[in-house]
Amino acid sequence: MLNYVVEVINKIYDEVDWSQTDLFIRMREIGLIKLKVMKKFPQAFNFLKTTAHEEAAEVKSEIEKIGKHLIESGLESGYRNIDLTKFRDDIDIQKTINIISWTILSFAEHQRNKVNSFEDISMEELEEWDSYFDIMKRCFYKQYS
Repeated sequence: MLNYVVEVINKIYDEVDWSQTDLFIRMREIGLIKLKVMKKFPQAFNFLKTTAHEEAAEVKSEIEKIGKHLIESGLESGYRNIDLTKFRDDIDIQKTINIISWTILSFAEHQRNKVNSFEDISMEELEEWDSYFDIMKRCFYKQYS
């Protein structure tokens, strides 16, 4: 079942416009696609949510390994070919990427914990997401538009 969920999640990355080099535009696009996929396959994401609380020793380490891989590969894909010249010259890019990643992961966890079922997820979550991106753009980009 977990392998099926991984396939569903990988569908998200099949739809992304990888020619977009603005980090925040790309991440918003990934969020929009993810929202669409969650609405189409809510049971898969509901199942994934329940695996976070799995305690059975015979599957827990495999679940953790798959979860870690999903996060790492998703972030790696999201940051690939990003135009780093948009970022301010007086900041450490790697630390900035870490801050953005931690924000993304924490926001996703917070939203996941709020919903009873992914059938209930809506554009409202993506709009809240945009407000965080606006703050980060003002902090990290040379020019905010």
